Amino acid sequence: MSCFEVQDPAFRRFVMGNAPLKQLATGFDWVEGPVWFGDAGCLLFSDIPNNKILRYTPGVGVSTFRAPSNYSNGHTRDRQGRLVSCEHGLRRVTRTELDGHLMGKILVPETVSNVCFGGRAKHQLFITATTSLYAITLNRVGAQTP
Repeated sequence: MSCFEVQDPAFRRFVMGNAPLKQLATGFDWVEGPVWFGDAGCLLFSDIPNNKILRYTPGVGVSTFRAPSNYSNGHTRDRQGRLVSCEHGLRRVTRTELDGHLMGKILVPETVSNVCFGGRAKHQLFITATTSLYAITLNRVGAQTP
């Protein structure tokens, strides 16, 4: 049984029709915000109610990356590969260095929900919050051009 529903025939070239949907881990309260770290061979994601950022490593399983995480979500990576996260609990966006230490914060007047880099020069950080959309221009390029 396939887990794909094809609405447009062009979609077929992106999927393997016989690829199964695999449950990699379970038992969380509410998980969101996956971001892949190919260079580290792992995926980070949040279990928001449990106030944790978790790490899934293929062949190893799930471990804790950061706890408490200040209810982080909305993860992405900047061009240098660092983790950028929205912290709901402290209403801020944080950047974590590759060695795991917290580098900096952008304080936002509302609870933040997600972030992405973009703009013409790829140096704007867009932030969604409870009722608003924010943007801040950074002096570094944050997103690679596809």
